[in-house]
Amino acid sequence: MEDVKPSKSDLNVLILDYLTAEGYPTAAERFSKEANLNPAQQQDSVLLRNRIQHDIHLGSIQNAIEAINELNPQILDSDTSLHFALLRLQLIELIRESSLTPGGNIGPALTFATTQLAPKAPSDPAFLEDLERTMALLIFPPDQLEPQLAELLHPDLRKKVADRVNEAILASQGQRRNAAIRNLVKLRSWAENASKDAKITLPEHLDLALDGDVPVADKARKSRSVMWIPRMIVAPRHSDPDVIRIAVSVPVKVQQQVPKPANPGSKRSPVKYCSRFDSYVLSSLLVKDLRTMLRLPRTAPFVSANNAALLRTRAPQQLPSARGRAIQYASQVSRGPHALRRRPQVVGALRNPNWRLLSHTPIRSEPAKQVLKTRSRTLNFVYRTAAWLGISVTVASAGIIGFFLYDASTYREDLSQRDIQISDLALNPKRGGPKNLPIAEVLMDDEDDADMERQQNKPRLVVLGGGWGSVAMIKELRVEDYHVTLISPTNYFLFTPMLPSATVGTLELRSLAEPIRRIVSNIKGHFIKARAEGVEFSEKLVEVSQVGADGTRSHFYIPYDKLVIGVGSTTNPYGVKGLDNCNFLKDLDDARKIKHKILDNLEAASLPTTSEEERKRLLSFVVCGGGPTGVEFAAELFDLLNEDLTQYFPRLIRNEVSVHLIQSRGHILNTYDEAVSTYAEDRFSRDQVQVLTNSRVKEVRPDKILFTQKDEQGETITKELPMGFCLWSTGVSQTDFSKGVAEKLGDNQTNKHALETDSHLRLIGAPLGDVYAIGDCATVQNNVADNLVSFLNNLAYEKGKDPKTMQIEFGEWIQVGRRIRRQFPQASEHLKRLDKLFEAYDKDQSGTLDFGEMRELLMQIDKTLTSLPATAQRAHQQGQYLAHKFNKMARAAPGLTMNEVRDGDLDDAVYKSFQYHHLGSLAYLGNSAVFDLGGGWHALGGLWAVYAWRSVYFAQSVSVRTRLLLAMDWAKRALFGRDMMTF
Repeated sequence: MEDVKPSKSDLNVLILDYLTAEGYPTAAERFSKEANLNPAQQQDSVLLRNRIQHDIHLGSIQNAIEAINELNPQILDSDTSLHFALLRLQLIELIRESSLTPGGNIGPALTFATTQLAPKAPSDPAFLEDLERTMALLIFPPDQLEPQLAELLHPDLRKKVADRVNEAILASQGQRRNAAIRNLVKLRSWAENASKDAKITLPEHLDLALDGDVPVADKARKSRSVMWIPRMIVAPRHSDPDVIRIAVSVPVKVQQQVPKPANPGSKRSPVKYCSRFDSYVLSSLLVKDLRTMLRLPRTAPFVSANNAALLRTRAPQQLPSARGRAIQYASQVSRGPHALRRRPQVVGALRNPNWRLLSHTPIRSEPAKQVLKTRSRTLNFVYRTAAWLGISVTVASAGIIGFFLYDASTYREDLSQRDIQISDLALNPKRGGPKNLPIAEVLMDDEDDADMERQQNKPRLVVLGGGWGSVAMIKELRVEDYHVTLISPTNYFLFTPMLPSATVGTLELRSLAEPIRRIVSNIKGHFIKARAEGVEFSEKLVEVSQVGADGTRSHFYIPYDKLVIGVGSTTNPYGVKGLDNCNFLKDLDDARKIKHKILDNLEAASLPTTSEEERKRLLSFVVCGGGPTGVEFAAELFDLLNEDLTQYFPRLIRNEVSVHLIQSRGHILNTYDEAVSTYAEDRFSRDQVQVLTNSRVKEVRPDKILFTQKDEQGETITKELPMGFCLWSTGVSQTDFSKGVAEKLGDNQTNKHALETDSHLRLIGAPLGDVYAIGDCATVQNNVADNLVSFLNNLAYEKGKDPKTMQIEFGEWIQVGRRIRRQFPQASEHLKRLDKLFEAYDKDQSGTLDFGEMRELLMQIDKTLTSLPATAQRAHQQGQYLAHKFNKMARAAPGLTMNEVRDGDLDDAVYKSFQYHHLGSLAYLGNSAVFDLGGGWHALGGLWAVYAWRSVYFAQSVSVRTRLLLAMDWAKRALFGRDMMTF
């Protein structure tokens, strides 16, 4: 092998092949011109592959997928494994983005997983395993990941996927999947292994026959081992990790130094010290880098005798100025004067663990200077421990001092009094409206600061209710766009998903509430603690009332330009008698009453005068409703009885406690996946929580519950159950305010359970663009078939035909389908394959759809659409949607022309329709939790799932204050148990 002398032309072909295959278009073009070779591929093709790889390395996976489909759609269609790998990488990028900030939004990641990856995963067990590993990134903090999970967030994964994509594109173009030089590296590795087995020594390098390029004047340098040797390496870089570079080594200055002996009588041999091995990595493939570094001509060649001579003559003069600008890989190649280095005298790849080698160079032995041992290991350990303790105490002391300094700055004594300017209309509002009530056109704090003064002339946005939807909207609104007023009978926002935990003392009530005024103040808004009574749509007035200091209720009007109704819902009684004997769980007062009732029953049952029958009745806890609220309350109650009751109450009490859950359907958690429901029932069965399915409550009496239950033969049997406590959590119904609004709008509102809105969340029947409804009080209308005529109007107008008699061709059906998707985003899932739908409903095979066929098609879609769930998740998304739309309307509306606003529909001209993205459902089951992510994906587990459940709700808390309080409450429960006091 030592006799092999590869020619320069062969090397040039290998290099050009590498540049082309790896996607370096500019370098490939310039090198082909320098080496006088024909390009291996068109530059446009190489450019596109380069852009795709660059997008993947940057994490822009969607751009890469679109570019691949633009190049050749068959690449991803035929290679499902590659397509899944790209989608999985895109999910990882979304998770990475959400973890950049504490409490980051994981919603986009969950949405992408359920909509894009979940449908594809069941087709291959490997896909399922990869997706499960990826979803685990949402559970654990980034700094606490196991190695197999941490590697998913490492940039190497991007590189692996980019390499696979590059190989797939090359294969689709009939090219070799890998550069030939990579195969040579593999061949060299095989030869080394084979020679090692045969006990044959191979040369450490192959001479590339570049000695002839060294000028005669430099041969004296070569004899003194001071010469410039180009070495081919592949070095990683943040933007282009596979750029080939040339490393140019600088002459090594070796000095002879004899250090002073430690003892006068000792004899120590001289030690050689290498001052520094200066190596500057020059990007020889990017001529701009060469020109900048060494001021080479614009047409600087790649590897030639002239270029080598130019490097030899110019590099030494550029050394001082280039030292600071050189790429920092030199510091990785060499160390300082404390270590003795030998400069390799071979032409090959420089050894570095972070570089992928194109040829193999064994690691040279590098004896280092010994460290003098002045102390024993034990003494060193003591010193280090003392140092760390000192640092810890210092940091803690500094933190405590800083806290007290900050705390001292929060106490203010402002005794100065000054006149405050306030409008007379704020104190003495004028009267008007149908009931001649005071109209609060100006509020007391409208002139408190400059920001509020500027808002007086802005559109008036009035928000009714302080729930999830309203708060989500308030937090996303821009300060300068609207004069915002929030009206609510309570002055706090309640974190409702954690209410069951507050009923048993796991969490404090204050940990679930955040002052509304604090939230509203962030956008310089206004808050009025009052109750909404009605709306005058024609005059844009909201009637509100509040009990004054004298106990009388006063009424007044609040004017609006835009009104958002988010008043929530109330419990649905379903016509059951005796609900006044039940407890409900809707607000803080309900949670407080439930906690008092539970503890009072336990205390009464512990009295010696309580009979056995009465004790069993007091200790019989019944939950009516098998939804998330009822199930989580039953689980929290079981935790209280199982973990705290036995420590502080007689053991007899625990033995006689019984928990019953009555559900009208065949399973609890019936809206969840079947596996989740079955797991919950099995868990309750193990915990001795009695689940009564297919049961309906007829009457609730003070001491018992009457209910009917179907037996195995389908016959209905009436039963009774002794009861000391009953929680009613069986669905929602309209509030009195919502009922009044629906009655005022008449036939426009046909839903008896909620206010109906269109896909832009506008209240149907109210003036267009004035009134919106979000949250539990509203539902989005999904009557696609009823809007068929409006979908066909534009086409009919263009053709001059009647919409009901015209025939729709396939191209026109595509236009109609796009409009349906825009107006009813929830129907998009059913309109993915418009061609298949057209074929299926073209009954007469005429190539057209008539009005009847179109109506039948859309009615079938209507049947598959369901109402959006009445959950905090949906309300939160709706609130954010309205805020983003209002922000855009405030900026875009002044510049819109009449032609851009069709039929006066400003919302449709400015923003898309609302589309709900289900991010999954959670439920706590007593030291375990379940996650239903949709699409058949779910997670069931013990304590790890409990911590994941807590982390999700911890991240969704509205403020840092509530997060700290939640963490403190969970810590208190672990250290001291649940709070079991009533006051």
